[in-house]
Amino acid sequence: MLKLYLSYKAELNVLPFCTQFIPMEVIEAPKHKSIIYHPSLLPKHRGASAINWTIIEGDKEAGLSIFWADDGLDTGPILLQKSCKVEENDTLNSLYTRFLYPAGVEAMVSRQS
Repeated sequence: MLKLYLSYKAELNVLPFCTQFIPMEVIEAPKHKSIIYHPSLLPKHRGASAINWTIIEGDKEAGLSIFWADDGLDTGPILLQKSCKVEENDTLNSLYTRFLYPAGVEAMVSRQS
């Protein structure tokens, strides 16, 4: 499978919501390496269930991070972050559909200066 992937000669991996570790051979293969979307303001709530932890912890602010992948768990250099206020009645679903999903798509496809 790795050989097939490498044959595509990707220039950039764009990885939203990685739920498992991606082999470094895949992360480092593209010319411009790999960027990842994570639904928290890193370094807060690294790892799984970040949106859940935002709600559970009673955070007043939620957000997303786009960062360069490395060999750690959500530890690479951050490219950009976007944030929003957590509303009193927000749930995992409302926070995701109101802000994290649309802002995440916009952030992943926008060209940052």
